[in-house]
Amino acid sequence: MSQLFLLVGPGEKHELSTGKTTCVGRAPGNHILLNDALVSRRHAEFMFDADTFFVQDLNSNNGTFVNDERVASKRLKHGDRIRFGSHIYEYRVQANIDAQTDTAFDCTETISGANASAFQCPRDDFRGVLGTVKLVELCQLLQLGVRTGLLSIQDDSGKKSLLYFLKGELTGAENAQGSGDGVICSILQLTTGQFVFTNGDFTPAQLLKNKTSFYLLDAMRQQDET
Repeated sequence: MSQLFLLVGPGEKHELSTGKTTCVGRAPGNHILLNDALVSRRHAEFMFDADTFFVQDLNSNNGTFVNDERVASKRLKHGDRIRFGSHIYEYRVQANIDAQTDTAFDCTETISGANASAFQCPRDDFRGVLGTVKLVELCQLLQLGVRTGLLSIQDDSGKKSLLYFLKGELTGAENAQGSGDGVICSILQLTTGQFVFTNGDFTPAQLLKNKTSFYLLDAMRQQDET
């Protein structure tokens, strides 16, 4: 049975051809063109070998990451998350998916990562425990799933934080210290507590100024430094 090899991101999908090298970068002429200052002109490339693809970094300034690990070259498996600058994709092998018709990430699949098999992100309202899944990873899944709703987090001391999502994009953040850009960085650094995601249209007190990928990338950088 033939297989399709896909890169799936928020609102986009790229099919990787086994018969050619697929180039990623900021300069015109790349097969996947990313308008992102954090992406090099020739950033990385995908090459097929045997039964899957490898991603090869092309000495980019800010690196290529697979599952949050910076790599020079990496053999990919179904479900791997690949990051170039602020752009995050999931590597998918079509034959491994029972039904895949949407370009958006399907949140009914199990979240990857340590101990993540205990938690799933269904299409309806859901709840869970931080530590089973990282907050940044959860936000990535909501982004890729193009979800609209309110993510409420209560830390171990009982303090609550709120993250607002509209079609997968973070639109607001609130806690006891305030709202908007002044608090979202501290919220994304939470590592313990419980969370609940509620579907629906919710309006934040203050809109965020940047795109979701900006905040998630900044949070991941801070976590790497600690």
